Amino acid sequence: MSDHVTRLRNRRAGLVVALSAALLAASALPLTVASCRTQQPRADEPAAYERLRMLTHGGTLPAESVVAQLAADFAGTRTGALAQLVRARARYEARDYAGAASLLNADDIGKYTKVGDYALSLRADALEKAGRRTEARAALE
Repeated sequence: MSDHVTRLRNRRAGLVVALSAALLAASALPLTVASCRTQQPRADEPAAYERLRMLTHGGTLPAESVVAQLAADFAGTRTGALAQLVRARARYEARDYAGAASLLNADDIGKYTKVGDYALSLRADALEKAGRRTEARAALE
């Protein structure tokens, strides 16, 4: 009888392990598909990038509401990151240094563009002018 009980327990343990592995694999599958889906660029992003380029042509800074809308609509893309940088620069030019530093706190600019070092430098300068010298030094390190 004990031999039969031992085999039954081993089968039950094997079944539990197999079901756990199947559940783990099934729960991980949507994560792998979602990561591939988010890397595809939106179809209208090139047009939005061109619009942002035209808005900043000649060194002019557009209205913050327009750039904020672009940054929100294209978050997680090159266009969204550049729009966020333009927003921060507009706040910096308006002497809202704390606001500029908070906009430049995100990693998107360095992740999606080639001007990440400029964004870090601008953030450190904004923090310095806002009187937050310790944070400014940390931003440069």
